Amino acid sequence: MTPPNRTLDRELAQVMRTGPFSVALHLAIESRGWTLERVQRGLLGHGVGLSLSTLSYWRRGRSRPERPESLRAVHLIERLLDLPEGSLTGLLDGRSRPLRPGRSPQPSLDPERLWSAPAGLARTFGQLTAPPQDHLLRVSVHEELEVGPDRHLRVMRTRLVLLALADRLSHCRVVYWAEVPGTEPPSIGATRFCRPGRIRTDLDSGFSVTELVLDRMLQRGEYAALEYEVLPGPTAEIIDEFTRRSAVPIREYALSVCFDPAALPARCVRLDRRTADGPTTDGEELWLGASGTAQLVVIDAPPGQVGMRWEWE
Repeated sequence: MTPPNRTLDRELAQVMRTGPFSVALHLAIESRGWTLERVQRGLLGHGVGLSLSTLSYWRRGRSRPERPESLRAVHLIERLLDLPEGSLTGLLDGRSRPLRPGRSPQPSLDPERLWSAPAGLARTFGQLTAPPQDHLLRVSVHEELEVGPDRHLRVMRTRLVLLALADRLSHCRVVYWAEVPGTEPPSIGATRFCRPGRIRTDLDSGFSVTELVLDRMLQRGEYAALEYEVLPGPTAEIIDEFTRRSAVPIREYALSVCFDPAALPARCVRLDRRTADGPTTDGEELWLGASGTAQLVVIDAPPGQVGMRWEWE
């Protein structure tokens, strides 16, 4: 067997715990240095015939193995790629699989369940023709918010570390939502290691999707970092919470909220939501430092919403 790619192996270990299946299959094949043709030949050697288009659809998330013969093929792929038994099949339809001690499953979410107005998001995304969003894995996300004396957001700065899961990737899409229908959504300000490309906005729902064009084109297995600012719309309301929404786990998430000395909150707490219409859970209380900043760091952040809520009184 081809020696494993250690860089991709680290991502594979995480995705096999969390999903989705398509990304786990993709990383498993890439980390072993295999091609789809080699996987197909290996399956044929065990009496299972699958077309390259079927394997490609599984790998890209366009379809999922469901029939008994397909599930047998996935079991064989685990053996061919020297993966733990059940590591791929356990990601299909919530079926149970062996877990390492102390770990719990974190299945991926349908992205539309993260937003209260999914139709508006779908309309906005539909105006862009681009590779699937999950071809760029967000390994690390650092966000810093500045809240002014009027309790309005001044600016948000974001730093992303990305891993390419396919070849020739040059765009990263970012989504922001004004939440109040008819309100102008946020816009992209200064950028580093990227530049704004196409921007699509749906005023009826308040969604804005911006393509950030990376400084260089990425091949599979390559990492890149980029930074950008988000500026609130002119009619934005007072802000008292912020959450990062992600359909898949994030290895490292850090949030800092910097308050003006004239508008220091009385209390800051961690906030978690599984879905947009699900219950909100307040976590630990967060310390407001001497600089007027509250910070939150989450390792292996689960799919859903994670962030911070604060109160002035």
